[in-house]
Amino acid sequence: MTDFDDVSFDGLDDEFDPLADDFDDSIFAGIEEDDEAVTEFLAPDPSRVETVEGTLGRESDAYRARPAKERTAELFAQMKPYRLLLLELIRACDTPGEPQTTETMMAKFAELDANYKSTYSGANLLSMLEAAGAIDCVTPDGTPYADVSVEPQIMTDENGVEYLAPGAAPVRCWVAAEAGRAVCAANNPRGRIDELFAKEAQYLPIFKRILRMAAAEGGTSMADLSSVIDDDPLVQEPRYFSQHFLKNLERHEAVAWRNNRWVATDLGRTLLEELADVDDSYNPSEAHEQARIRAIAAESTMGAVW
Repeated sequence: MTDFDDVSFDGLDDEFDPLADDFDDSIFAGIEEDDEAVTEFLAPDPSRVETVEGTLGRESDAYRARPAKERTAELFAQMKPYRLLLLELIRACDTPGEPQTTETMMAKFAELDANYKSTYSGANLLSMLEAAGAIDCVTPDGTPYADVSVEPQIMTDENGVEYLAPGAAPVRCWVAAEAGRAVCAANNPRGRIDELFAKEAQYLPIFKRILRMAAAEGGTSMADLSSVIDDDPLVQEPRYFSQHFLKNLERHEAVAWRNNRWVATDLGRTLLEELADVDDSYNPSEAHEQARIRAIAAESTMGAVW
């Protein structure tokens, strides 16, 4: 069984943030994540998530016997590209006294998937969340679905002969479980973004530029962002590209992919206001023109730059 001694689940609400950069996912060491390869055109591939030796199958009794908070934390560690989508699905059925039908949850997934482009189906994700103990499958009156016993019905055919037929199963519904609600409550994007900005203060002009473009009417595209970031002297050493900064802002819920464009969230717009005094005087047009002039000068002097 996996050792979770390094993760404190007793203080989950205060100490556990499922999207935090310092979340202890050491049990998945060796599964590489290519920061620079993520684009708006490629969805994460489930085949890249390797099977971790020694872990238990989600359908096994031994897996379900583990604490729900532990299983939920493990699921979020395994499903890095889908953490925000998982949180949204938990929130969608966190309506006390109002279990959400599978049909309703599938409609919510379709709405979310228009932007998230998940390679997993809605049914897959609900099954994962249920197995992890983040959500519960119940009947419309809240009875645990596993406790339901469907009695056969006595039917009569056209010849008057009675026979037993399977009874009608109740509608499957979904409600957020304690572990799922705890994960949602512990999600702290504002705290994470503050830590990110403190850690990478030298890149605040880059973050501000992305937020400004994403906050504009109609949002922005990866191509537009690359055109004003990738040649900036700030990102040359060490070498970074626009995807790196955009991914961090998305992970911390400051920008989101909506209608095939990157747009600023409410948090992102608040951050943009707070970054008003950050100097972002880099002008890509001037930089490109200066580079062009230098290239011409170098060519005219046979490579000698004076």
